[in-house]
Amino acid sequence: MKPAISGSNVSESEDGDYCWEWQNDEDSWEVYGEEDSALLEKLFRDGKKVVVTDKFSFSEGYGTEYKIDFKAMTQKNLDSETVR
Repeated sequence: MKPAISGSNVSESEDGDYCWEWQNDEDSWEVYGEEDSALLEKLFRDGKKVVVTDKFSFSEGYGTEYKIDFKAMTQKNLDSETVR
C-alpha cells in the first residue's frame, strides 16, 4: 500500500512508501497501527473530506467516535474534544 499523504506530517519510509501519523502530547510523531492506517487510507482514497468513525483499534470497546478532517488533517476525539 502506498498512501498518498499522512496525518499532518508526511513520513517516507526507506522503501518510498508514505504512512499515516499523529502527533502525541510530547509533540512527537507516532505512526498509526496497520489496521488504522488502512482505514484512514481507504477513507482518504474514497474522497472523503470529513468522516466520523468509531472504528479505530485503539478505541475498540470504548465506543469513542473520532471526527477525521482530511482537509485540515486533524482527528478530534468527540468525547474529550481533543484535536490532534
